[in-house]
Amino acid sequence: MPELLEREEELASIDEALRLAHDGAGQALAILGPAGIGKTVLLGRAREMGCARGFVVLAARPGELERELGWGVVLDLFARRVHTLSPRSRSDVLSGPAARVASLMGESDDGPAVPSDATAELLHALYWLTSNLASEAPILLAVDDAHWADTPSQRLLAYLARRIDDLPVALIITARSPEAREERNLVGLIRKGNVDVLQPRALSERATESLLCEAWKRDVDDAFAGAAHRATKGNPFLLHAAVSALMADGVAPTAANAERVAALQPQSVSRAALLRLTGLPSGAANLALAVSVLGTSAQLHVATRLADLDDATASRAADALIAADILTAGTEVDFVHPLVRSAIYADIPPLEKAEWHRRAAQLLEEAGAADDLVVKHLLLTQPRADAHVVARLRAAAASALQRGSPDAAVMYLRRALTEGPGECRGDVLFELGSAEGVLEDPDATDHLREARGLVTDQVREGKVAVALVRTLILSQRFEEASDVTDEVLPRLRTTDSELALQLDAERIAAMMTTANLFLEGARRLADLSRDLPGATRGERLMLLNLATVAYVMGEPASAINALVAR
Repeated sequence: MPELLEREEELASIDEALRLAHDGAGQALAILGPAGIGKTVLLGRAREMGCARGFVVLAARPGELERELGWGVVLDLFARRVHTLSPRSRSDVLSGPAARVASLMGESDDGPAVPSDATAELLHALYWLTSNLASEAPILLAVDDAHWADTPSQRLLAYLARRIDDLPVALIITARSPEAREERNLVGLIRKGNVDVLQPRALSERATESLLCEAWKRDVDDAFAGAAHRATKGNPFLLHAAVSALMADGVAPTAANAERVAALQPQSVSRAALLRLTGLPSGAANLALAVSVLGTSAQLHVATRLADLDDATASRAADALIAADILTAGTEVDFVHPLVRSAIYADIPPLEKAEWHRRAAQLLEEAGAADDLVVKHLLLTQPRADAHVVARLRAAAASALQRGSPDAAVMYLRRALTEGPGECRGDVLFELGSAEGVLEDPDATDHLREARGLVTDQVREGKVAVALVRTLILSQRFEEASDVTDEVLPRLRTTDSELALQLDAERIAAMMTTANLFLEGARRLADLSRDLPGATRGERLMLLNLATVAYVMGEPASAINALVAR
């Protein structure tokens, strides 16, 4: 493997962390630094070192387009490993407290959905999944570009870092230092002393000269090496990119060419990839654009169709892009560095970019991709009042809620409203308001009120009313909640008695929490039979209300326990 210049301290720290973790003393490392400083290379070396020590390496590399995919990095880390286990092993690792994540991993078709507010419960379950996996072999969790990870996954990284000290687990993340210090979850991870922080420094002039000599296979003039170091500020990626650009132009490493090197700027170095595209075979530019639109870990066959190329042309184009140091070789196609992807992606005009994303969504859907992967592209398209787009956004929102990501659901449903949902606007508003209610978003009540005015079916109106009442109660607007309940209950009792019972129980429960409304709530319960069997959610809510009154009124514990038990 090639030598990494001036990274001996970082490699020693990684090696020691892996040694300790292998012996059961879990370790967490964060490799921080600006773009191009070599964080990904160090993480790649850590993965190689982990494999050599017998670790099972679970890796994830989120991209800019994936920040809103709730639990996306978690699924990248764990789902593939869980799916590849034998049925017996899979059952073992998803046992006990870890069973809660079976539905998140796609291993429980008939299990309960993950509650939208169950983040803490899921974090606990994912810790136990990690522990169960580590009981079979040491685990290395490697997350590149963690600043682009979705919020729930960032929370898990922070959660695990505080709890793996007695497990054979190594957690190593990379993040750009400015972005990492703006992400609340990563700030907590870094500042609270839960991780050892490695901050690779820029290469020295001496290391820069060594790299240049290796590239040109000859000695380079001091003036040329100094100019290269100043132009790139010792950033390894920018230095490699500058070398590629200069060698492609036939520039010799002499003092006479020092001024030419000095003229290089970071933005011009990263955009040099655009210039290199012009000299590549037919189809290479389109394939590069397609990969930039698809994001990290793109499948070549999808990129080929998106670029409108035949297989043979796409293969030649991919080989040329790899040879030009634009794409990496592998089963999935990706750019050698996010800076290259950003330069190519930013060069696409906005409206054209939106069409690229629309076609990407269509192709991914045809390939059977998950809703979230399709929707991340739909979010970047222009609205067209397309009913199919609205349907996909709603399906993705439902999936996000099922795995406990209401923030993602809200984003998808707001985009569905922008698309123009037509006749299903009331349904979209209901779903949006309900998801916003979980987040205690102040827009929830307005959206649910509007939904009530658009829904014509009485049962559906009742469901909207229940969601509205819950939201009003959460925001301490009890009188408004009571008014809505009084308006809806008479009609609802004739169409859906169970929903009516739930609605009334929600209102009474709210009264129980307010001193000046407690007696009114107790009065409403006075005529209710204590013999409710507790067979439905509405009955159980009412029994809890009755138990609350019994407790406040000083009734015997046996009577209260009997109500709670039902």
